[in-house]
Amino acid sequence: MTVGCGSHVARIIDRRGAVVANADVLLTVEWSRVLDDISTARIVVQPDGDCCAQLAGVRSWRHKLVICRDGRPCWEGPILTPEWNADGSVESAAADAPAWLDRRVPHANRRFTGEDLAAIAEWLIDDGFAPDDPGQSVEIVAPTRIRGDREYEADLGQTGDTRPVEAAAPPVREITVLADLDEVMDSVKCSCNAEHHADQGPGPGLHQGH
Repeated sequence: MTVGCGSHVARIIDRRGAVVANADVLLTVEWSRVLDDISTARIVVQPDGDCCAQLAGVRSWRHKLVICRDGRPCWEGPILTPEWNADGSVESAAADAPAWLDRRVPHANRRFTGEDLAAIAEWLIDDGFAPDDPGQSVEIVAPTRIRGDREYEADLGQTGDTRPVEAAAPPVREITVLADLDEVMDSVKCSCNAEHHADQGPGPGLHQGH
């Protein structure tokens, strides 16, 4: 099923919520929803006026990209690579909010004994986001029905790819991570530029665990 893309705007936001730059002249907007994985987005902006100086201050991982469709937030996540092109435009690539877990560490020592792996994954995500929560909620779709013993040490390894002391950690995406958006979009991909607007394919707009 193909549906209209709508009107897009994009902003670059500091992790504390302050607007760093408004992408007033959008040349390209691309964003996606990917099942069981981290989605990505990309914008190309033609700076004008004060926007040039604002975009020069954009930093990877410190700032996040927020894309709205028809006035409603539809995608957000940390900026990975802000780049200036030869034609003066600025391109910013970003990853979905769970990508932050690859830059977070366990913040406490924790031992699990005979615990369902989904509950362990939930703890990992809650703990990883706790010091600087990007506005996520965690929902266990269903227990894995696999129980095990896991042990984590504070400040050892990244939360998104954590390995416990004695056994392999469960994947953190055993559970559902829902972005705190006004509306979960029906499309799984939206790619727009000045000449072309199209959505491709239906989808739930979330990361769904098994």
